[in-house]
Amino acid sequence: MRPRTLYVDGMCMFHRAAAGFTAGEHFVTFNFFRSLRAIVEQLRPTRIVIALEGTPQKRLALDPGYKANRRTEPGDATAEAKVRLFFDQVEESVQLLREHFPVSVVRHPELEADDVIARLVRRASRAVLSTIVSTDRDYLQLVAESDGDVELYDPVRKCTVNVPDGVGDFVIWKSLRGDASDCIPRIVPDRLAEQASLDPTALYELLADEEALEKFKTNVELVRFADPDDGEAGWERMESSSPSRDWEAVGLAFTMLGFRSIMSSWTRFVATFEPLFS
Repeated sequence: MRPRTLYVDGMCMFHRAAAGFTAGEHFVTFNFFRSLRAIVEQLRPTRIVIALEGTPQKRLALDPGYKANRRTEPGDATAEAKVRLFFDQVEESVQLLREHFPVSVVRHPELEADDVIARLVRRASRAVLSTIVSTDRDYLQLVAESDGDVELYDPVRKCTVNVPDGVGDFVIWKSLRGDASDCIPRIVPDRLAEQASLDPTALYELLADEEALEKFKTNVELVRFADPDDGEAGWERMESSSPSRDWEAVGLAFTMLGFRSIMSSWTRFVATFEPLFS
């Protein structure tokens, strides 16, 4: 069987966990590990890398409004308390992953998780299937540039997804149509974006207007992943933990957190991750 590495977009998984079962003070942690086990059971990887978010300094310098819709309004005590609760649970989950699980946790302080995953995937052996776990369709640019050795798995739909039909160059298409979820402005309708992604002449005609050209250049920089060979990206500052394994510590933590349903099938839980250490 071909070896497979899972590259998990950590914050995507944590936000998904926050939208699930919400009983108790540690529901995000509970939902995260329950979902991770289900994904590992289905995909049977030989290695797992979980990428966390840094602050995208370069993108924010280019466009201060980038992902502004995800920020909490100052003075909203209820929202701030909800955010603190969420990140407290992210922190406790990450600590368990780093110290006791047979996975690698990676993070760059000034880059997003998708930049980090893109670098690792682009440098991975072609003999290994790279499976990216995320609902973020930006990863399709990695699928598009691969020779079948990279796939994007949507953990909500529980299936792999591909570049939409009728789309040529993914970065051109995405940069022209924008992305409201990331506050990247639309330049042209979808139909024109599709045409321009396939036809350089159509792209040239769309960008004949200087204002449209400048918007397009900015959008490309927001959409395109960081260059894995860019010395200015400071790749030497990327943090990475080594896989570990301490099921006694994990079991004790889960018991103290009140994860009864996980502990009731503890043998199955451990067996799911154990092959990662073989």
